[in-house]
Amino acid sequence: LAQAVTAQISNHPLAPLRPAGEPSDAMSVAPQQPSAATSEDFLGMVKSYNARRGFGFIACEQTAVKFGRDVYISKAEAQIVSNPELSAAATAPRVPGEKQVPTLAEEDLVRFVVKFSAEGYPQAESIRCVRKFLGTVIEAPAGEQGVRGRLTCEELAAVFGVREALLPAANCGVARLLVGDQVTFCVQGAGAMEASAVEASLVMLVPRSQNNFGCILGCCSLSLPRAPAAGGWVMRPNLQLDCHALGDRIILSGLPQDADHTELMRFFSKHGATHAGVAHSTAGSFASVAFSGASEVARFVARSVHTFADDKETRLATLMPRAGACYPHEGCARLPGLPAPRIAGGSENGVLLINWSPVVLATGYLVELRFAGVQAQWSAVDAAAGTLVGHAGEEPQRFGRDCSSCKISGLPSNVVFEARVMYFTDCGCRSDNSDASEWCLAYANAAPQPSPQQQLQQQQQQQQQ
Repeated sequence: LAQAVTAQISNHPLAPLRPAGEPSDAMSVAPQQPSAATSEDFLGMVKSYNARRGFGFIACEQTAVKFGRDVYISKAEAQIVSNPELSAAATAPRVPGEKQVPTLAEEDLVRFVVKFSAEGYPQAESIRCVRKFLGTVIEAPAGEQGVRGRLTCEELAAVFGVREALLPAANCGVARLLVGDQVTFCVQGAGAMEASAVEASLVMLVPRSQNNFGCILGCCSLSLPRAPAAGGWVMRPNLQLDCHALGDRIILSGLPQDADHTELMRFFSKHGATHAGVAHSTAGSFASVAFSGASEVARFVARSVHTFADDKETRLATLMPRAGACYPHEGCARLPGLPAPRIAGGSENGVLLINWSPVVLATGYLVELRFAGVQAQWSAVDAAAGTLVGHAGEEPQRFGRDCSSCKISGLPSNVVFEARVMYFTDCGCRSDNSDASEWCLAYANAAPQPSPQQQLQQQQQQQQQ
């Protein structure tokens, strides 16, 4: 049933309603009173900038949580960035890592303070562009163990006198970085700093090469605010979804039955998504959200908080790394299942051949058999022995990532079997079970036959056509 979602991966190169009047959990923050600029320094990225009209917005996790929205860049402040002599602070010395630019542009990294407009919304002031470095990960961060990674960058030596910087997982959003990955980053802090204190901030993954396209870019939970089911209705609880970021798409699981592609695109279209497809199975509902390229996905997983405007209100969607997230679907499949495997009799009695469609993100496969037609328990196939696991609770050896078929021997030849397959990924998650295969005797050269349920489905499809 989830083939509509799984096909995109296979072909990839890789609660009760809240009472009326009660605040929603969308993390909305009321406008503030107009005030002078705060003394707190923030670091963010230019999310959008209209060069013709001269204004834009800065995305920053800290300000999003604190003020409930992106920070506005006024035309006057944008002009000061490219013409610092317009500022009273023009004579202030630049700190290491800052730079002057002819004009602001999207994805520029900036340091700024916040003041509130007459309407009470946050505006950026004293904007300073921060130099963006390109580095290579030499030790991946492991947030669940509290291990900070490291990166190397030749450009750092010219500015800070060192070639390595610390790489905290908290500064990488929810991206799962690997050794050898290239990342862009800036260095937080002003003034002189010790070599041991140089720390990468606003880390963003550079899209990986084709041969690494099957790796998981991010494994996390997504808390996504929902709109009311109809005009005038109360707000619904946030969607709590399991999220896997791949090369140019994001796979979601844990969707309720009333969530559709329109609701998902309401949020994801604002982050570069081009299409969303939803599929339902007995284990739950899955969605595949496609983006125009890998850069949009890398940008999405680089931050843990995302703002989006909806129904004249700005809402916050939050991402949490899987290790630190409380999963409502613990123990359940977090990825859509494969199509039903193909089954056939071997060249001798007691042997079955199973074939399945591989996916590039799989690190291993588990094949299971059972007696067909009697709702028997599924038994796992041990990859090393090529036989069914003999004892309940015994852990079978999985088939490798490059495997797409297997031969199972030692079966009774007078019994009809059916098979199913699931896959596992390098982030520790597993897929939904595939649909069951056709039925087949473990008899020499036996041909498979559709099960009664499959025959009924085929008849219904023929009638619809």
